[in-house]
Amino acid sequence: MGKELNVVNLDEKYVLNYYLKLIDEDKIKFLSGEKVYKEKIVELIRELIHEEKIHNKIEIAKKLWKYLFYEAMSFIDDDKKGYDDLFEYFDEYVRFEELIFASDAFYRDHTLHSLWVYFLGEYIVKSGNFNKFLKDFDDEPVTQFYNELIAIKDSRFNLLTEELKYLINSNYLKDSQRCISALTHDLGYPLKKINKINNAVKGIAPFMGMEYEEEFSFSHDVTHQYYIEKLLEILPMSFNFASNKYECENRQELFDIMKITKEGAIYGIHADKYEKLSDERKDDLAKILNFNFQTVEELKDKIRFSRDFENFEHGIMSAYILSKMLRCFTENSISWKQGIPEYGDNIIRILGKYEILQAISNHTSKGYKISGIDDVSSLLLFVDEIEEFSRITKGNKNREFINEFCKTQMYADEEFMNIDFIFDNKKIQGLDPKRAFKERCKILLRKFDISNLKENLKIRLRCLDRLEDNENEYEIIIETKFVRIMVNGVEQYIPEYLNSNEFYSREEYMEM
Repeated sequence: MGKELNVVNLDEKYVLNYYLKLIDEDKIKFLSGEKVYKEKIVELIRELIHEEKIHNKIEIAKKLWKYLFYEAMSFIDDDKKGYDDLFEYFDEYVRFEELIFASDAFYRDHTLHSLWVYFLGEYIVKSGNFNKFLKDFDDEPVTQFYNELIAIKDSRFNLLTEELKYLINSNYLKDSQRCISALTHDLGYPLKKINKINNAVKGIAPFMGMEYEEEFSFSHDVTHQYYIEKLLEILPMSFNFASNKYECENRQELFDIMKITKEGAIYGIHADKYEKLSDERKDDLAKILNFNFQTVEELKDKIRFSRDFENFEHGIMSAYILSKMLRCFTENSISWKQGIPEYGDNIIRILGKYEILQAISNHTSKGYKISGIDDVSSLLLFVDEIEEFSRITKGNKNREFINEFCKTQMYADEEFMNIDFIFDNKKIQGLDPKRAFKERCKILLRKFDISNLKENLKIRLRCLDRLEDNENEYEIIIETKFVRIMVNGVEQYIPEYLNSNEFYSREEYMEM
């Protein structure tokens, strides 16, 4: 008999109750202990669980958003200059959404959505149900390497031990990073909908004997150009510890003593082999492992971020808003010397803030792809795309607000992370599961780096049509160099089914 699957029906109440459980078990680091707004956060979550009216939900969400932001951001950096400005902008953002609701018959909520992305992400990361698909998320190889060096007790590795300790300590901020990136990832979204307002004004103006001569248009003032240039310098930067280029005789012999993953990451040393080395060879190995902290800048990333800014992509505009308003993002600099970065623990907090800006920018960047769900950027993009369980939308032309577009189930079997979207609400007019499935396929195939996908990540996503007597099942499977789309058990030719030349056939994905 096969293992019973833990199929979870995800909705807003489920993830909110799970988050309350995490708080009760003291598993949210930035809410650990007696925090300023901890009790208020718990109270508001409970109110949100029991509230049914949409307007009241939005009002509760506005308060909850601010309290969560305050605790998570101040956990990373205690400089709170700009919080009032950001919260004032968020209030305007929510009011603007009400205007967009009136101008767009199919607009989908983003105020509550930012909270659901956060809570759903915490469930995926911390429930334990999906660990094998996220196994790189906790930097386990780094921790193992650190523990082995401590056990060896050789002063040659003191510097390396300290550097690994920095990497491990950086995980202490991950809870906060996930929270801030989820809460703020759509702050720049209103710009995306300005054209809707333009079209609405165009339609009504002639009836008043007016000509609509000039549409809303935007450009940054020259005084902001310097800041934009600096932001575009920061966003493409990645930070890591690079292996020393130290050359010595029989270098490969020393690499045989190291424990190395398939991806080439060093995660330990064979202690028994190490002890047999001469002092001279031990010196050579220590020099090879004397990693240097460095920055790496990819030209392709700088180009795509520049293009995103030119197109006012709402991800990079969200990063711009956040970094421009909060002083803690603008008054930090990175400085390091050989080996350990200067400022000690502060370097982790500085890099933590950079990773937030990168995650927010990446989630709408057309050139960004993920090979695994293993950092703040990839998790945000993934959860943002699968969060469907509570997207308030004015889903038809009758001014009816829909609180549940479709049901969501998530579970793991022996091979796949499974996501099911179940369309069974026959009261909603105009639902089209087939179209929703095709759009989801296009997004996933554009965002996943299929040829370099990590072997531990295998995803099966289904849209289950329960609206008619003839039930339909749409399925896509994604894994390393493999994509298959099935409709009612019949495999589809991918480019033809998605009506796009951008995608490949199953055979072509396998040959990548």
